This record gives sequence, C-alpha cells and structure tokens, in this order.
Amino acid sequence: MNFKTKLDKNPIRVSVPCRVDLGGTLDISTLYLPMAGLSPATFNIALDLRTRVTLSSFEAGYVQVSSKGFETAVFKKDEAPFHHPMGLMFAVAKYFDAEGVHIHIDSASPPRSALGGSSAAAVAIVAAFYHRMGKKIDPAHAAWLAHYIEAGVAGVPCGIQDQLAAAFGGVNQWSFRMGKTGPLFRQKKFLTRQRTWKPLTPISWWPIAEFPMCPRISTDNGWTRF
Repeated sequence: MNFKTKLDKNPIRVSVPCRVDLGGTLDISTLYLPMAGLSPATFNIALDLRTRVTLSSFEAGYVQVSSKGFETAVFKKDEAPFHHPMGLMFAVAKYFDAEGVHIHIDSASPPRSALGGSSAAAVAIVAAFYHRMGKKIDPAHAAWLAHYIEAGVAGVPCGIQDQLAAAFGGVNQWSFRMGKTGPLFRQKKFLTRQRTWKPLTPISWWPIAEFPMCPRISTDNGWTRF
C-alpha cells in the first residue's frame, strides 16, 4: 500500500511507554506453557520514558527508517532485510505492505538499555499504520501482532510483556495460559490514575530506573538460532 499521498499533509504521531519489570522470561510461551500448573506471571511498570513514532511521506516504492543511535536506512519496499539492526521496524512495515513512508523513532530510553524500547516502537508503528488506515486500534491485537513479528524476525522465542506494557500502560501483573486457539494473557492492574502510591513508611520514596552498563539486545536471551 502506498502511504505517500495519505501522509503528505497529515503525518501520524504515536507514543507508547517503555517499562521496567520483575519476572522476565516467564512471558515466553516456551516457558509459561510447560509451567502452566504453577501459574507463571510477570510484573511490570510502564515508565514516563516514551517511545515516539512518526509516519511521514517518503518516495513511492521505498521505506525509510530512522532512529536515534542508529544509521538511517532506506530500502525498496520488497528488499528490506529483516536481519538489519532495524529489521523489526521494516518487518512491521512489510506486514502492512507499506511503501512511500518514513518511519522515525525517537525513544527517551537509551538504545539497548533493556527497557523494551524496540518492542515499544513496534507496537507504536502498528498503531500508527492502523490509525492512518482508519481502523480501530485494539491494544491486545497490537501487542500480539508486534510480538509475533518480533519473534519471527529474531528467530528465537520472545516474550510479550514489553508489548503489553507499551499497549496498555500502567502497573500490571500479567499471567498467561493456553486458550482455544492460542496463548492468552490476563491483566491484573495494581495502579490506576484514580489511585496513588502509598509509602510503606513515613519516609518518602521514588522508584528509580537504572540502565545496565552492558548494552542488551532482546534476542540475547539464551536461545540459539539455527
């Protein structure tokens, strides 16, 4: 689909949050399905470190992806390599058969900081394309779609909690099980806009997100690609 004329005068801008988590890897179906009897779950907090995506007009027949910390890449519609450092973003564009579009990513989280920035960007791109197409955005659908595309590009099992935090925001516990035709998640909200943090002691406290000293890529999760 040629998005050039659709975006000439009306670029689309979407932002979603990154996250910190407790219980990572338990959101990978290769693990949570065999452990179903133990009710595996993960907990995460959406941060006020947002990943912003802008879709704007570009040359017909081409897709351009630019992002802070990466070299800008341009490929013909059907020639974008998914093994590229921004292959996930090109893969999402390919799902929508997109051309004539520039995807710009601006994330407040540093590259490879283990805060789920690339997964959040994929969710934002999905939402942006659906919005430009005039379709209703279903957060669960956007999260699952971004998750499956990322797993396909990575070639190894991937979790879904990054995408869920980006799509739903908030402070949540996520548990997983097998449904009739595929995996399902259940969301348990721990904090909403109507509630506030209550300190456990009279001393004020604030959660702090720290970045790892060693850069981390989500596919470096111990699985081997053959």
